[in-house]
Amino acid sequence: MKFTPEDHKYTHLESVYKPCTCVIKDFFPPFNKREIAGRFAKKNSLKKRNVLLKWRRTGRVSTTIGTYIHEYAEGFFVEVEY
Repeated sequence: MKFTPEDHKYTHLESVYKPCTCVIKDFFPPFNKREIAGRFAKKNSLKKRNVLLKWRRTGRVSTTIGTYIHEYAEGFFVEVEY
């Protein structure tokens, strides 16, 4: 499997594969964080801005961990072309 960062494309032999994020977008609508945070805050007696701040902090940590895991997996399964 080869990955080209410029067009974010995975290829193996003659086949081209979509990145996971593109597949997810095909099946799920965009996450409306402001609307959902408002409902979550109301349901749990919280302030919407505090919910959004916590989600942002959690998102940063999750993104960092996800990047490390993705890079680790690429070392085993993907040859990166630059």
